[in-house]
This record gives sequence, structure tokens and C-alpha cells, in this order.
Amino acid sequence: MPFPAFFVSRARSALACSGLLLATAASAGGPSVQDVSVLAGACVNCHLAGAAGTTSIPSLQGFSEEQLRSRLTAFQAGQVPAATVMPRLMRGFDSEQIAGLARWFAQPAAR
Repeated sequence: MPFPAFFVSRARSALACSGLLLATAASAGGPSVQDVSVLAGACVNCHLAGAAGTTSIPSLQGFSEEQLRSRLTAFQAGQVPAATVMPRLMRGFDSEQIAGLARWFAQPAAR
């Protein structure tokens, strides 16, 4: 079954944004709050807080930092067999960026 076109376009947008931030984060020794907020903005395109239960894409609210970091790292390592887009996206991030995203979305008032 082909993947819906709007998911592909969102994934491409997220990859484009992440590529721009990789160079910035590498030269600064880790992502700044501003970098993480831009990365998180790309995530929110698909993982909207209000989308829980309406699509197959889960909301990121309600998970601990460790749960999120573990899941994102599993995507990065290709350890989630049924995943399609997330492994591709996470391969573009380093461990500090993944930790920053986990921290960002684990906050009680997710941005």
C-alpha cells in the first residue's frame, strides 16, 4: 500500500530542517534551545497533541524523557520493524539532538 503523499511531503520537510541544524549543532557542541525548538516544530507537524486517537501517528505527550529517548534511539538504530518514516528521520540526528527532543517533549506543558 503506497504511503500517503502528505506524509511523504512532511517527512521531506522535516529532513530538510534537520539537515540545516546538524551543522549548527556540531559546531556548537550540542543543540541550543532554539535548535531543539525548530527540530521539535518539525515533529509537531505529524505528532500534534490533539491527534491522539485520530490517526496512526501517536501524540508525544505523556511520555517521560527516558521513554522518548529510548524510542527515538530505537528508531535511529532500525530496531522498530513496522516503522517507515521515523527511522529515516532519526538517522539524521545525533545523540545530543535526540536527548534534546526527548527533554523538550517530556516537559509537562509540551510546546
